[in-house]
Amino acid sequence: NLLDWLEVKGFAYDLITDHDLHEGGIDWLDQYSVLVTGSHPEYWTGAMLDALDRYQQSGGRLVYLGGNGCDGVISIDPQRPHVSELRRTDNAGMIWQAPPGEFYLSTTGELGGRWTIRGRSPRRYLGGCCTGVGNDRAMPYRRQEGSFDRRAAFIFAGIGAQELIGEFGSQQGAAGGDEVDRFDRSMGSPPHALLVATASGYSDVYVSIPEDVMYDPTYPSEPSSNAGQAKADSRVRADMVFFELPGGGAVFSTGSITWCGALSHNQYQNNVSRITQNVLERFCDPAPFACPGSEARSQAI
Repeated sequence: NLLDWLEVKGFAYDLITDHDLHEGGIDWLDQYSVLVTGSHPEYWTGAMLDALDRYQQSGGRLVYLGGNGCDGVISIDPQRPHVSELRRTDNAGMIWQAPPGEFYLSTTGELGGRWTIRGRSPRRYLGGCCTGVGNDRAMPYRRQEGSFDRRAAFIFAGIGAQELIGEFGSQQGAAGGDEVDRFDRSMGSPPHALLVATASGYSDVYVSIPEDVMYDPTYPSEPSSNAGQAKADSRVRADMVFFELPGGGAVFSTGSITWCGALSHNQYQNNVSRITQNVLERFCDPAPFACPGSEARSQAI
């Protein structure tokens, strides 16, 4: 869906695989002013995250058009580079659970699970982190207060203040769904980031990520027939986020796997397509973004 849209809109692009990024690191990314992800860039090696971190710190621009990104720890076998390894630990065992004593990757010896537990929250790189998973009905986005900040004006050019964004799509019927990310400053989202839109109101088919249930003391403690599910936890939502980076870079995140499935709706004439085009055109513009407070921080350092 994304590649089709890029071609229809006339954006030139190169394709870099996960393996390319793991092997080539920052040397791959430094060739480009803008990095665009697909809809589900979940599993990352430490080398991949190192490259992304360096890219962002040097002024790179990231357009994250997915959900559950930079989340799962994997390794590449140094002796067999075609083999990757994944282990789901107690904070990532929604699908299957590694037995006790098998949380560490046999190929590299490092701890598996989610990068959040290893101190590298996706919120640092993307603004949000996966908070819920479901497979029935996606939801449209509604603009939030941050969308009216002048810093985000370019994102919503041509979009009405009350306009529902992505109330359509080839995946689950809307732009916000499947696996969704939440913006949360208390858990590592950048303090200057803007929450610009949110898709919410999911059914009980959407369940909370175990990490939120296990480690958040504010989670409802009384027994419930739907404990851990969306109606018991309003934090299961898809948050659209924008923030600037030191050095002139920036990040735009949709926080949803189904965003790209809405790009081609109505012959590409729709508000998901419009927002994506607005963002890419601005991110491809060499004019630097100004990071709020970066000058004061650099003087203090």
